[in-house]
Amino acid sequence: MPNKGVIQVVAASCGLLGPGPESGVDANANSGRLGYQGSGPLELGGKLIIESVTDADWAGHKESRKSKTSVHLYMSGGLLASYVRSPRSVALSSGESEYVAMVSGGSELVYLKDCLNYLTKNAYDLEAIMRSDSAAARGISQRMGCGRVRHLDCPMMWVQSSIKEGVLKASAIARARNPADIGTRPLSCTKLRELLGRCGALDENLEPYGMDEVSAAEFRISVRQVSASGAFNGKQMKKMLPVLLVLAQVMGSNGMEIEGLGLLGMVDDVAISSLTSMTSVFMIGCLWFGVLWVMFRLCKWFGLECNFRIRQGKSRAEASCQADLGMSPRS
Repeated sequence: MPNKGVIQVVAASCGLLGPGPESGVDANANSGRLGYQGSGPLELGGKLIIESVTDADWAGHKESRKSKTSVHLYMSGGLLASYVRSPRSVALSSGESEYVAMVSGGSELVYLKDCLNYLTKNAYDLEAIMRSDSAAARGISQRMGCGRVRHLDCPMMWVQSSIKEGVLKASAIARARNPADIGTRPLSCTKLRELLGRCGALDENLEPYGMDEVSAAEFRISVRQVSASGAFNGKQMKKMLPVLLVLAQVMGSNGMEIEGLGLLGMVDDVAISSLTSMTSVFMIGCLWFGVLWVMFRLCKWFGLECNFRIRQGKSRAEASCQADLGMSPRS
């Protein structure tokens, strides 16, 4: 009898056989890279950037505790190839699994760089960049020696010398914007469309695929960054939420829709104008109240200061009068 794991594998395989969206990948231009459209058409002698974007799922397999290595290869921002592999050894830390993924992507980059130089006869200025969202993996690759991770195999240390010689470069990519996350774990349809859009996928009409999901994800990242910066606490965010909703409605009326705020389209113009007027009156009232409160505090402080000085003068006068009486007569 098939167990639960076999049924899940069969269900996943049947899902892959179903119809999927028609999409392709567009290669960009001179000095183009993932997330940057380039500075113009690619010409002879121009800068051609090839990248390996890697991600790993540390000890994701429940039985063997082996990791999954997901690697994407890009040329001028266009996806060339991608693969998912399972290393033979078990990684003892998340940094080690991410570093193994970087080494796998770096080896493919060196091979791709040599092939391009051979085919183009060194007609372009090639630059190979390894991008990872793990600071630990980038730290291991940008130093010399094993350090405290001596259990790593010595053949994996060639990346350090390659970076020192300038053959490869190490760069960062945000974890929320890493398209290689597709091959590490099961994702929802919305997340898949977002990551495909970040890969530069195109639909059957040669239009960017998943741009709505990418815009919504960027909006969530911006809100999360503002919240993490400490600029607004919970109470301040509750006070600012009506103002943000009004601004979102104004942006929507100008053609700048933000996904997730479509509920405001149900509110009529009268309610929006009333809310705006109430917010303006409230802010002006708070301003005047603050000015009056500051003036009151200043007057109170000046009054206390004057009263203190008057009392201090009286005490000095009484002390001087007592001193003028002279010595008491002897009995």
